[in-house]
Amino acid sequence: MKWLVPFLLFFWTILVDAGQIKLSTRAEAAILVNADSGVVLFEKNADLPAYPASTTKIATAWYILETFGDRLDEKVKVSQEAVAYSPVHLKRSDPAKYPSYRMEATATNMHLQAGEIVSVRTLLYGLMLISANDAANVLAEHFGGNIDAFMENVNRFLIERGIENTWFTNPGGFHHVAHKTTVRDMALMASLAMRNPMFQTIVSALSYERPANNKQPATTIRQANGLMKPGRNFYPKAIGIKTGHLQIAGFNLVAAAKQGDRTLVAVLLKCKESDERYQDAKMLFEAAFSEKKMNRVLLSKEHEQFKLEIPGAKQLLVARLQEDLKLTYYPSEEPQIRSIVNWMVPQFPIEAGQTVGEVVLLDMQSTPLGKAGLIASQRVEPTLWQTLLVHWKTFSSAPLTIPLLGMMGAVTLVTGGVLRVLHRRKVDDTKK
Repeated sequence: MKWLVPFLLFFWTILVDAGQIKLSTRAEAAILVNADSGVVLFEKNADLPAYPASTTKIATAWYILETFGDRLDEKVKVSQEAVAYSPVHLKRSDPAKYPSYRMEATATNMHLQAGEIVSVRTLLYGLMLISANDAANVLAEHFGGNIDAFMENVNRFLIERGIENTWFTNPGGFHHVAHKTTVRDMALMASLAMRNPMFQTIVSALSYERPANNKQPATTIRQANGLMKPGRNFYPKAIGIKTGHLQIAGFNLVAAAKQGDRTLVAVLLKCKESDERYQDAKMLFEAAFSEKKMNRVLLSKEHEQFKLEIPGAKQLLVARLQEDLKLTYYPSEEPQIRSIVNWMVPQFPIEAGQTVGEVVLLDMQSTPLGKAGLIASQRVEPTLWQTLLVHWKTFSSAPLTIPLLGMMGAVTLVTGGVLRVLHRRKVDDTKK
């Protein structure tokens, strides 16, 4: 016999946000997150709407690689519309006539020409390494039919992945009043995009050899991210991903860095000077990477007791952990924890030391963080009534039970008949 007892849930918290890094950034909005867990290590104006500038291109490249990742060597013919220019003042004054994706005189580009034949791969490297806005438009036309349709698909793609406070009107990041995001959204976007192997390969490259085509000779595309290339802002732990700048948006940076088993993403929006974004990023990364892991006993096998009242038992079931339940974490990633006690009660009698369940630690996203078995601290016996009930159920379900009951019934009938005959004879003798 086995009782399956429903889960018994109980919760406790280990200091919400108590371990976040305490620093001051020059960026107007900033965030630092663990790319794998999503835990926020630092935040400043994390949900403030802001203009992303060319960090928009993260979404463009990610969407293409996730949706059309098997088409990297496909050839694309550059259209006149994709590389057409419009004066900035006209784009601002009449966006219906001069859409926000139109090229601007000062915009970074690959000098693509109408009629040029170029691969998707080359366009993506140009997009992410040197922030080529003409590449953004060509890719959007190719994969969307037109740029507006492409942006509808990108925005839907982002919303489906929980990036809900972002709306992009063009694939490169040109200014538009509705083209906005938050550092929290950009951190999630970057964390998810970096899980795509090809995306990570592109943004971590220092250069790319652009092959010759029908319009241009072979050239070398070089990484523009200051954290990635040799120079005063170089950061050896950086692994990507994208810079951005517009006068109205300021100097922006989305950066990823890795040390050991820890990958972090920093987003800095609206810095006043170019170097400030790199300095802020390195400061945040180093503050986190300098932390030592903490090893904390959350539940002790010596002190914790777990009790359960079992129907039909003489005693309360008292259990203890087979081992301490510990949690290892970085101080700035101190988590919220909940525990689940899963009782798996065996049949009576329950012996001391017998396994009766387990305790599981989960974070608030229900990710398992550890578990330990529960063992009975003492013997638990059934009541007399429970014992009789078990024996009766065992007896009544046995293969010989039905024939035996039939025999008992037959004996009862015969015995009853004999007694009635004897009774009649006794009455007759009395009458004589």
